[in-house]
Amino acid sequence: MDAPMPASKKLLVTLFCLYVLSALSNGVLSVALGDILAEFALRNTGQGLLNSSSQLGCLFSYLLIPLLQNRSGRAALLCAGVGLAGLMQALMGFSPGLWLFLFALFFCGLGQGFLDSGINSLVIGLSGEHGGRVVNLLHMCYSIGATLSPLLLTLLLGGLGWRKTYALSGLLLLAGLLAFLLALFLHRRKAGAAPLPKDKPASWTGFGRLLRDRANLCAMAACALYTAAQYSLVNWLVVYLSEELGQSDARAAFALSLLWAGIILSRFFTSRARGNSLRRLYLGFFLCAPAYMLCLWLGGYGAVCAAVFAFGLLCGHGIPTFLAWLGAHNPDHTLTIVAVCNLCTGVFGALWPMVVAALRGAYSLRSALLLSGLLLLFSGLFAYDVDRGRAHAPNRRERGDRVGF
Repeated sequence: MDAPMPASKKLLVTLFCLYVLSALSNGVLSVALGDILAEFALRNTGQGLLNSSSQLGCLFSYLLIPLLQNRSGRAALLCAGVGLAGLMQALMGFSPGLWLFLFALFFCGLGQGFLDSGINSLVIGLSGEHGGRVVNLLHMCYSIGATLSPLLLTLLLGGLGWRKTYALSGLLLLAGLLAFLLALFLHRRKAGAAPLPKDKPASWTGFGRLLRDRANLCAMAACALYTAAQYSLVNWLVVYLSEELGQSDARAAFALSLLWAGIILSRFFTSRARGNSLRRLYLGFFLCAPAYMLCLWLGGYGAVCAAVFAFGLLCGHGIPTFLAWLGAHNPDHTLTIVAVCNLCTGVFGALWPMVVAALRGAYSLRSALLLSGLLLLFSGLFAYDVDRGRAHAPNRRERGDRVGF
């Protein structure tokens, strides 16, 4: 199988590196949370306040993008997001009080939302017919960065403290912005270089048409359901193994690392494979969901490890595959549809922990994790509907054949 060869490799490599830096910067809060709570004399409920400030900023950015995309291209929005996130992280490192820290945290989340949607839409547009494969490779790099960042950040916190670590993270983002601007300058000077992809101006009527498209709605629903299932495991697996199965912290952390290993491998294999990645995805959902629920029901440590690794390996390419499909299906409004999808998954991802907590209180944490298997099944059904509708589309562009789906 040949590796994808997109048009502007240097520009794409810069975007990949910038996404890894984004993963690193996103991990600072979770690693430094204890020190921040102690310095600002916050109780454990303060964790929700800090996380909510960042998440609200990110969700607000997804609301703004459809309004801003008529005035700025994908590259301009990406640059604004990286610059804002970098400056706000540096400010967080020097903030003397809690309210200034929360202010900077909100706008850092806003910048991260612009950054995420801008990078994904740019990579989809630059990758041409290899969109699904290249976006999976992009998200594989992000997953590697997210997996390694806790170790690196823990070392930095031990030597620098949380304030200097935040300032350093912000400076790294700003350095990444300069590297991207240089790569963009060289790309535009290159003879015969294709112009950067840009969304067409959208009216409210056109925006409504995007949301009335059955395929768009099904793909976004599938992405939101899968994301909730993945986040359930990422956030609760260690707690489940420690509290309900009596496993040590080391064994619980190892099980979580198996999940991330499966996700990374899934995205790597998808980036190398040809053919219908959407069909492979929902077949993986249908195969994984019953096996996953059976292993969790059995309840042994080995069965749980097998379940979470299979989850990652068979389903881990869900988010990049859905985003790439949406971008290919809406080539003139990729930035808008990616932002709307991120908004849907963000809102659902924020509400789902409440469902998990309620089930944990009423029944057990295992029952909540078992429900993740049902989310996978429903996500697979929505993805199947998208693929079936494309198979009956009258032309290649509507089917998405040109992008390797």
